Amino acid sequence: MTAATIRNLTLAIPLVGLIALLLGRRPSPRTSAAAFLAGLWVAVAIAIIHASVPDRWWTYAASPTAILGLPLEALLGWAIIWGAVPALAGGPWWAWLLGLGWLDAVAMPAMSPMVLLGPTWWRGELLVLAVGLLPALVLGHCTRTRRWLALRVGMQVALFGSVVLVGLPNLVLSQTGGSWAALGQQPLAIRAVLFVVAALAAVLALSAVAELARVGRGTPFPWDPPEQLVISGPYAYLANPMQAGGVALLAVLGVGVGSWMLVAAAGSAGLLSFAVFDWHERETLARRWADYRAWRSSVRPWVPSWRPHGLPGSELDVDAECAICRATGRLLAAPGLAVSAIPAAENGLRRLRYRNEHVGAEGIAAVGRALEHRNLALAVLGWGIRLPGVDLALQSLADATGLGPVGMRCSDPASPRVHQGGLPHRRRADHS
Repeated sequence: MTAATIRNLTLAIPLVGLIALLLGRRPSPRTSAAAFLAGLWVAVAIAIIHASVPDRWWTYAASPTAILGLPLEALLGWAIIWGAVPALAGGPWWAWLLGLGWLDAVAMPAMSPMVLLGPTWWRGELLVLAVGLLPALVLGHCTRTRRWLALRVGMQVALFGSVVLVGLPNLVLSQTGGSWAALGQQPLAIRAVLFVVAALAAVLALSAVAELARVGRGTPFPWDPPEQLVISGPYAYLANPMQAGGVALLAVLGVGVGSWMLVAAAGSAGLLSFAVFDWHERETLARRWADYRAWRSSVRPWVPSWRPHGLPGSELDVDAECAICRATGRLLAAPGLAVSAIPAAENGLRRLRYRNEHVGAEGIAAVGRALEHRNLALAVLGWGIRLPGVDLALQSLADATGLGPVGMRCSDPASPRVHQGGLPHRRRADHS
């Protein structure tokens, strides 16, 4: 067979299987979301690996549909059969891994002349299976079953971050003759400004994702949504913090590499979000949560407010017998945040404790929560110190320098139950 025939078959066969599954099973929205995410993971992983692997592993014959040297038909075929089909069909993910891994190992040598294998092609095959197939199967499984929230959120961040900040720039630069090297050739002052703006945008976007997981028990993907309306964190200042952060990062990257097409892509993404997705979100979430309209009327979609809106009344408990704790409480006092100096031994207080009907936090995480009640500048600092991993590192540093827990266990069963990282064990039922 010719290379063109093989290319067409690599898409046609998986596509027929996908259509048969869709007609036979009529999957739920959640299962469809799992299939989409798994397929997208496979496509992004294969494209990145293909752009990075040595030519001695494999090379593809020239194709009019090639993207970065990879035939589009083959890329879509792998995305369907490795990602979408297992997610739609269900079954043990490990069985799919063994079966599809064996099938691919057998099929790859038979796909000549579309792909020419080198003597060490099996190394690339193992890499693709480990980075492309295995994570896609896991992502599809945990999305379909709504399990392993932290893993789902982390993989979605990695997936969409790769698409926006790696895949799209590489595609634009390859078509316009640009290069990543242009970023290092910028004057030091410009690079410093770009770095600061990019850091602020990243903190905004990542803290919004973390808030959806910690408070809402959901993900940023619209078909794997939170269980309750989230109005804290960045959402107390801005309605679309993830979109705003992502657009800003893409625009900064475009300026850094000198690609005005990337800057235009960032503007187009913002316009699309404002004109289409924002309207869809308003209609969907207004039906899901009764208090959504009131919150949206108090925050702007793209321009953050200087003061928070919609934050619920909260309390910050400090140890009445600790002078440093009392001084910290007075420093953190803000509108909507009541500071209470209480006996630690009688109230199970180990560190600073932040609590309201939505969320609880201790220690460094409580400080970050309290800062959100003041103004935008301090809120950004609070979001930064509450980022997953950052809060744990800062808490460990504080404990090592003598600012650790009082050393008592919680003895009051009526007190809010919190754990390290600030996630509440209790959730509001009215938004479930």
